[in-house]
Amino acid sequence: FKVTKEMTPNVYVFISVIQPHTQTLNDLPIRTYGVVPLMVEDEETILKPLITMPDKLKPNSSYKIKVSEADQREMTYVLAVVDEGLLDLTNFKTPSLHDYFYKKEALAVNTWDYYNDVIGAYGKRLSRVFAIGGGQSIEELGSKKLNRFKPVVTFLGPFTIEKGSQGKTHYLNMPNYMGSVKVMVMASDGNRAYGSADKNVVVKQPLMVLASIPRTLVPGETVKLPVTVFSLEENVKNVKLEITANDLLIVDKKQVDVNFQNPGQKIVYLELKTADRSGIGKARLTVSSSGNNKAYYDISVNIRNPNNRIYKSESYLLKKGENIKVKPQLVSDATDDELAFSVSKIPSINIESRLEYLIKYPYGCIEQTTSEAFVQLYLDNLTTLTSEQKTEIEININNFIDRLMEWQSPYGGFSYWPGNTSYPFISDWGTSYAGNFLILAKEKGYFVSVTMLHKWIAYQTFIANKWKQRQHNDLNQAYRLYTLALAGEPAISAMNRMRGMDNLSRQAVLMLAGAYALLNEKTVAMELLNRNITDNNTDSKSYWRSNFGSEIRDKALAMETYMLLGDKQKSMTIFQDLTNALNSNDWLSTQSTAYALYSIAKYTTHNVSNQPFTFKYNYGKISGTETCEKPLMVKKFKATKNKALTVENKSDQDLFLNIETSGIPVPGKTYNVQNNLNLEVKYYNMNGVLINPDSLTQGTDFYAKVEVKNNNVTDYENLALSFIAPSGWEILNTRMLDIGNEMTSSEYDYLDIRDDRVNIFFKLNSYKSKYFYILFNASYPGKYFQTPVSCQAMYDNSIQSVIGGGTVEVVK
Repeated sequence: FKVTKEMTPNVYVFISVIQPHTQTLNDLPIRTYGVVPLMVEDEETILKPLITMPDKLKPNSSYKIKVSEADQREMTYVLAVVDEGLLDLTNFKTPSLHDYFYKKEALAVNTWDYYNDVIGAYGKRLSRVFAIGGGQSIEELGSKKLNRFKPVVTFLGPFTIEKGSQGKTHYLNMPNYMGSVKVMVMASDGNRAYGSADKNVVVKQPLMVLASIPRTLVPGETVKLPVTVFSLEENVKNVKLEITANDLLIVDKKQVDVNFQNPGQKIVYLELKTADRSGIGKARLTVSSSGNNKAYYDISVNIRNPNNRIYKSESYLLKKGENIKVKPQLVSDATDDELAFSVSKIPSINIESRLEYLIKYPYGCIEQTTSEAFVQLYLDNLTTLTSEQKTEIEININNFIDRLMEWQSPYGGFSYWPGNTSYPFISDWGTSYAGNFLILAKEKGYFVSVTMLHKWIAYQTFIANKWKQRQHNDLNQAYRLYTLALAGEPAISAMNRMRGMDNLSRQAVLMLAGAYALLNEKTVAMELLNRNITDNNTDSKSYWRSNFGSEIRDKALAMETYMLLGDKQKSMTIFQDLTNALNSNDWLSTQSTAYALYSIAKYTTHNVSNQPFTFKYNYGKISGTETCEKPLMVKKFKATKNKALTVENKSDQDLFLNIETSGIPVPGKTYNVQNNLNLEVKYYNMNGVLINPDSLTQGTDFYAKVEVKNNNVTDYENLALSFIAPSGWEILNTRMLDIGNEMTSSEYDYLDIRDDRVNIFFKLNSYKSKYFYILFNASYPGKYFQTPVSCQAMYDNSIQSVIGGGTVEVVK
């Protein structure tokens, strides 16, 4: 037969051999069967890209690559230059488009043996599908190379060269890199021809330098920076190493001589000290030798204070035409001082510190992350935002909506921690709270996945209909019913069933009334509120345990119901309570803070006039006049000691002035706070011998044993243990908290490991203890601050323990 191009990439040849039934000359099977692929290759489908460039390149130099087609055919191509160390991590090969589109096709023919239908010819049935072909892309991972230099990744295109063209030349720059790169070209003619080519290129020069620095540093720390100098040729003997840095890195010795007898590498330690403020520290290391050999390496490090920002506030009433001059009191023993003042038509609410607390809260469960996004939905109703702030908020909210998929289970509910989406980990309140946010976000014009919302509605409806009244869970059901009504998918039968129940808490009745008010059943809602309800234990912490509540959060929920019913008197009373709470120095949880701010924003939208107000201000050399229609306006500056702030009310209405100063406490202080929780930290070497971590030899592996003890009669939930490692220590064994030798960490709910810290979340029953093991390596010589280890109940500030702190040293 004649092979045609339609047979590409392969056809199959079948052969069946059948012997006569009566033959007796051999013992071969009566029937044999075979199939073999016949590979067909069409030359017209193969492009032959050519790469013309040097075999060797130097770092920090320009170079050119010429791409052409061997037969001068037309082709469109992309060009990539990638560090081979990166490619080796996954055994990445140059993509072959031709092999992909013309890979051997599997045989998809069902073959049946009919000889079992012949009496006595064959005793067994054969029914087999042959599937031959494919599977060529499955390869074992090769050996992996360690590349300590920053990788090279360049991707360009697509480009097109015409038929008969000599090719196209590209001009590129090789960054500060040493090793080998692969240059790859993938091409197509846009029809049925494909091709690829690659070339390995060495990148080196006689002299190179590399430095390694901790991922983060703290203001005031000292690090001995390890610098590796490479001499790669015999004539490179005497090398001069120089360092230049910005004002955040103070250099002890700016120049060092390094001598080589033979090609190789040497490590030099340069002492750096960080400045007393946060920022990005940058330095350039330069090596030079005779023969015009020169190289450099840039380093940058985030210098940040790991302590939380502390706020102080003071409030004033600005009568119309009044001028107030205040010298704000800064936070003592702190760095990065800031001043924020707000002028408003509503009582002061410490908006800067409350928002900062929400947005920079260090943990990330469903409630805390939703709270952060929740309040940003209505922030524009409360204060004037710049275009940059509006864009940032929009990005934050869209990102959170996308991230919610990490919490949603296949059934539609949301888990407390991302990834734990099986049924036991679903959070009742978190599911309703996240759904409430999604509904409001959709109303605000954000894109919310229909699938995500429908799954949530189906889950909420299912749980609502099968709910049974138990102690301390009626508010969860009422909020679930409220969110379904808000979504326009009310569970009427479940609402009516709950309405007829006795012994409901005041909070649950208020929330259920809100659900009826959303359905415009205000008469039913008022009947619920007029019930004679005896609440004996709804202000207890046990009642709030499953819904992250507090008295302030419950008032915010109640105000939403009263606003729906048009009860302005009760709404205003609660509004005053909420502003007083926010303006105080009292601790509020993320749930309480977010819902209070959200409720205030909704209240001001309908109950505060849009009459603009004007004020003048002066702070040192900074001055201005602002006019605002929103309820409040915030101005923020870097704070300076002994500098006065002057604010003048230029409006025909009384205004409120709130001044907030803040700073981050100086690191290095030691603490020993034990409130209803005991915390103990001990350090051991890998042989289990107790050690002092204040001074460790570089390269030492060791571990911390953290014991958390509950000596109270109450079970604790939602405990958060945070261990921030000193800059010179590296956290090891990051996916397991087990050291071995029967030292296994206690059970926990969620583990969050970052570059510089380990956060562990868990429950702790009364009179019980839990143990956690964290493995470290003393990696970078120097003197570092140690942040105290802390453990606290995330929704009850009376349960916390903070111990440790001070300084540690890693010595060579």
